[in-house]
Amino acid sequence: MGTGRHPARGLCGAVDVHYARAWQRLSGIVLALTVAAAGCSAVSSPGSSQVNRSAGPFAADLERLAAPIEACIMRDDTAHPAFHGCVDWHSAVHATFSLLAISRLTGDPAYRGAARKAVGGRPAIEMAVTEVQASRLTEELPYGYSWSLILDTEARIEGNTQFDGLAGVTAAALAKWLTSMAPGELARSALSQEYANTIWPVTCLLIWSRVTRQARYTALALHLAGYLLTEAEQRRVCSSDGGGTYGFFAPCSLLAVTAWLAGRNTGTTRPILDALAAYQPVPENNLAAVHSAGLNFSRSWGDIAAYNLTGSKQWLSRFTRLFDYEMQLNDIWAGSYYLYAHWVAQFGVFGVWLKNLRLAS
Repeated sequence: MGTGRHPARGLCGAVDVHYARAWQRLSGIVLALTVAAAGCSAVSSPGSSQVNRSAGPFAADLERLAAPIEACIMRDDTAHPAFHGCVDWHSAVHATFSLLAISRLTGDPAYRGAARKAVGGRPAIEMAVTEVQASRLTEELPYGYSWSLILDTEARIEGNTQFDGLAGVTAAALAKWLTSMAPGELARSALSQEYANTIWPVTCLLIWSRVTRQARYTALALHLAGYLLTEAEQRRVCSSDGGGTYGFFAPCSLLAVTAWLAGRNTGTTRPILDALAAYQPVPENNLAAVHSAGLNFSRSWGDIAAYNLTGSKQWLSRFTRLFDYEMQLNDIWAGSYYLYAHWVAQFGVFGVWLKNLRLAS
């Protein structure tokens, strides 16, 4: 890892003709994707296997979580044309995703209507595309750009293409960012519990490209995931801090989701599964920092992935335990606007959304 080679050039072994050829192919993918994004090319609609309209026993929880999300998304906290509520751009993006997801999973169109009203329609979204293209949102790379892919994924599941232009330019920016990174930096940032985490964009690229069937982006994300999912990296990421402490991300849970999306199984993810099994709910009186308030939700994402990796329903029980624990802390996720209420609820929605996500083979 100290060679300075790019992670997409082949990290496990010496640089040879095989890796050189692999990097040439990957460079071609990135170039082609960048060109395609510049033209905002449309993507194919997902198959019906991705559409699931029932949140089951979590429907009432989603309706509770929707309250602070609706309250924040309508605000004008920033001057951004499309995503201007919820304190900052990325929180407004995942608030928009959340209301669309809640609408589909509960069958209540009012939430979708609220999201569309807050966004402002295609002209506002096109202005957001311009913001990205003009490099006026570079502080949202990678975190906010990644959330925009999740937003477009949900919209595309519903048959809505209004965010595909935004996703096209943010995906291209993420691909360029990830493939310009030295391997040591990619690995170091995989440990981040906050905005700079490098597993998160790989995860989002995998979700988005698989649902929208963009094979070249899937190939890129799988290549990077292969590096992040070596046994040594699993052990390193899922170490003592892999469940999160000071930040909103549990890196090991993100790695679990990546492993699921990359087609791994029980035998190839043992370090991840062993770590996830030890995670306990973070009590309200033991939050290391403000962002720690999202950890129960983000830890639970790993349990959904573990269920898909193993087929064992014990992981669904673990998901429910973490999710229900956080739902009891409504004085946090529905409490102080600037500290918690503008973002924590969306992390809960994402967990239920993951639980209901169906990916075509």
